Amino acid sequence: MEGPSWEVSLDIGYEQAVERVMERLLSLGIPTVRAFDLPSACSPHPDGPCPHSGLAPCACRLVVLVVYGISASRVALIAHGCAERTSLSLISLSGPPPDPLLGEILSQVAGEPSLGRLSLRGD
Repeated sequence: MEGPSWEVSLDIGYEQAVERVMERLLSLGIPTVRAFDLPSACSPHPDGPCPHSGLAPCACRLVVLVVYGISASRVALIAHGCAERTSLSLISLSGPPPDPLLGEILSQVAGEPSLGRLSLRGD
């Protein structure tokens, strides 16, 4: 498994970001499954401040969505939420890197005004 092929940061909570992305992908006929949801992405820091926000206790969340149907490979869309900021990353789970079309679709979804300000990083 390689590093992310696409990332975006949004100024909204993770649940809203995940719901919006899942709704959009499903509306386009792209099967998406919520495979993993970790209530605290900072479990190694149970008593200390969050390494992302500096707040204690840590309220980070981590969600993994498996996206099928764009190419022959399975792709993980990882959402890391901390306070009112969510980072989304695409990682190939098997086969070739994620289809660039998926990154374009996600960039369009992320660019919708209801999702707030965003910053993109792609390879």
